[in-house]
Amino acid sequence: MKITSVEWTGLRVPFRGRYVTAQESAVDRHTMLVVIADGEGTTGIGEAAPVGVGSLGDVQRLDQVLQAVCGRLLGMEPSRAMDLLLALLPDAGIGAAARFGVETALLDLRGKEADLPVAHLIGGEVGHPQVNAVIGMELLSDAVHAAKAAVSSGFGTLKLKVGRPQLEEDRIFVEEVRRAVGASVRLRIDANEAWDVEEAIVAINALEPFGLEYVEQPVAGIRALAQVREGVGVPIAADECLATPADAAQALAANAADVFVVKAARVGGLVQAVKMIELAEAGSVGVVVTSSLETGVGIAASLHLAGVLPTDGLACGLATAGMLEHDMLRSSIRVADGRMQIPDRAGLGVELDMRAVARYAVGIEGRVGEG
Repeated sequence: MKITSVEWTGLRVPFRGRYVTAQESAVDRHTMLVVIADGEGTTGIGEAAPVGVGSLGDVQRLDQVLQAVCGRLLGMEPSRAMDLLLALLPDAGIGAAARFGVETALLDLRGKEADLPVAHLIGGEVGHPQVNAVIGMELLSDAVHAAKAAVSSGFGTLKLKVGRPQLEEDRIFVEEVRRAVGASVRLRIDANEAWDVEEAIVAINALEPFGLEYVEQPVAGIRALAQVREGVGVPIAADECLATPADAAQALAANAADVFVVKAARVGGLVQAVKMIELAEAGSVGVVVTSSLETGVGIAASLHLAGVLPTDGLACGLATAGMLEHDMLRSSIRVADGRMQIPDRAGLGVELDMRAVARYAVGIEGRVGEG
């Protein structure tokens, strides 16, 4: 079937509590939903999600990109349209976010037409990947309470946001969470590039006694990441510096990381993300698929991506929809015993709650085509 229309709607979805990292502090998540229809009335949905919390300006720029590109997809079969997207949209920034949304909608459409889950279309399987809980930079008492609650609900891995102005604050934070959850729970920390190389080495060595699974992106850039990895005994994960498969190849050549954190929104869609995963596996580097704080649509896409990974691999960072006031889905994807079910129905396997979409819309929307 050929594409007859593409439409998109910008959203502002409040967080349930302020989202705070070393780089961001926000009360809302801005994003864009994309819906593509074929001649039979079948629709595919996707989410063009800027990495991070996004902004109204990001949504406006996404609208401009989609206005410029989506008309060229009309009359094409979804598989051909996916090939064209790689040529039309860049590999980073807003272009990558737009490609993630449109490509996901195309994959959802293709999966429904073929009666296959998206995971099967990209070389994966459906299953129940492990996921981690995220503990932000909130008050210490709130963080400890959240950590204990997460473990009680079945999470075996916690990701702690660090990078406070004083290292001693991070040390107390990690120590108290470790004390609260016990030795068997895996702790990973994410500094979101808060440190320089010297600061990172000092901080990681100070936090190592609390039993860290890995430290995510302690510094900016691949070269600096390699220097940190050389100076510490804790595994290092690369995230922000991985925007393209070429970045992944450079990180491998530099021996910069033990783990790649792959965000489909950052790399421009599931197809590029699979290429990055294949490079990591060939280089004996672990992989964690994470969300970029998307609604349930983007998370569903990344769950299908996680179906490419080994069954008992590292816990993925996909249990984030609960941080938002609404996930935009008629039926949410639940977390049970620290795992999430990859939807096994055709396409993404999720449906939009159109009343919620209307409620959180910001008035930035567009459409090309008929039907």
